[in-house]
Amino acid sequence: MKKPYKNSIQRLIFFFLTLAVQIYIIILVILQSREYFLYFYLISLILGCILVIYILNGKSNPSYKIAWIVPILILPIFGGTFYLIYGGNKLSKREKKKMKNQNIKMKSSLIQDYDVLKRLEKESEYAKNQSLYILDYANCPIYENCYNEYLSPGEAKFEKLIDELKKAKYFIFLEYFIIEEGIMWNTILDILKEKVKEGVDVRVIYDDVGCVMKLPYKYADELQKHGIKCRVFNPFVPLFTNRLNNRDHRKITVIDGYVGFMGGINLADEYINTYEKYGHWKDAAILIKGDAVFNLTVMFLSMWDFINNTNDDYLKYKPENYTNEKYLSNGYIQPFDDSPLVNEPIGETVYLNLIY
Repeated sequence: MKKPYKNSIQRLIFFFLTLAVQIYIIILVILQSREYFLYFYLISLILGCILVIYILNGKSNPSYKIAWIVPILILPIFGGTFYLIYGGNKLSKREKKKMKNQNIKMKSSLIQDYDVLKRLEKESEYAKNQSLYILDYANCPIYENCYNEYLSPGEAKFEKLIDELKKAKYFIFLEYFIIEEGIMWNTILDILKEKVKEGVDVRVIYDDVGCVMKLPYKYADELQKHGIKCRVFNPFVPLFTNRLNNRDHRKITVIDGYVGFMGGINLADEYINTYEKYGHWKDAAILIKGDAVFNLTVMFLSMWDFINNTNDDYLKYKPENYTNEKYLSNGYIQPFDDSPLVNEPIGETVYLNLIY
């Protein structure tokens, strides 16, 4: 197994030391005010009760509610303080405004063909209702006549991904929670460098917490030197902040607008079993080709614009602008995402509906 990078360990040590200092300051303030501790405790208890009522009346998942209510009731001073720091909305007003604008733009770019829904309804009214639910909350249309292929384990995705990346002529978008230097990523990176030389627009987004022990500090700058545009989602900051747990867990690849990969496989060697981290890793991905890839393209571009403060023309990246090939299938495809602005557990609800 590869050893963590020295500067990554230093970042984590600095992070935990900073948190320790902040906790120490909180405790020090409490001790210095010990003569008023009874009043302080009563105020904390009242505040804790208010927070419990607030949490109970919220729309969040019951398990999330319980996870906060228990520490607030047992340790009202610390439980209430941590909830105020971590438990609220993970976005600032500025970020919510930016994301709202992105959602509006996303909705105006992704237009549902209602004839597809009518044909779906003839086959299954239940499936149509499920599709409408996704459309209403995620603003992501459903498509037909798209090629799809189930890829598992990670070795199968890796083989297909390499094959499709080599065919890229116009653009490559990669958005992953984890990227780690090794056989998988280094093989992909070599292809990306070659594609940049060919004039292909290559963009990468990775999550800073997901990669904090996987990639060197400021790795995005290294990619930029090779002409690869790279942005880091929510950089890791060693402070008490409600943004710390706001992460990007997507695993998306888009190639030339009409080839897409999604699923649970990150770009790290344990996912293709070149070494065993937790035993043999069984994960899965989906390859899709055709119109449905546009959902993935818009998801990526909306995140890119959110991080980069840019304003891409999403319609420029529609599949028909890059291929005339028509794909046929006997099913329907509806890639969708979620948003912190939607107080609805879309993914969870979809899976529960499927189980029911």
